[in-house]
Amino acid sequence: MNVVPVIVGLAVGIAAAAMDFSLAKSIASLIRPSTIRYGQAIVLGGFVFRFGFIGLLLWTLSRASNVNFVAACIGLVGTFTVLTIVQMFRTLGGIRQQKQASDRR
Repeated sequence: MNVVPVIVGLAVGIAAAAMDFSLAKSIASLIRPSTIRYGQAIVLGGFVFRFGFIGLLLWTLSRASNVNFVAACIGLVGTFTVLTIVQMFRTLGGIRQQKQASDRR
């Protein structure tokens, strides 16, 4: 078994997940509290765009002969999951700190 296609697949999957997560955060930052209806449309449109991009990327990788498709999928799912969990802990930590600060007043 050749290791190079596996490494390339993992690298492509990790890069795609990092770009997808970054794009998801930037799309979510476009939402303002005063525009809830538009916010829902922005989130849905962003999801459809990102989903289509990942689908196109995975279809292209499935056709490539020098990239391990399974490794790319594992890198994509694993990295996106880890980034989501890290973001969740950061958000929960920020909420806890804000609550403690408001309790002191």
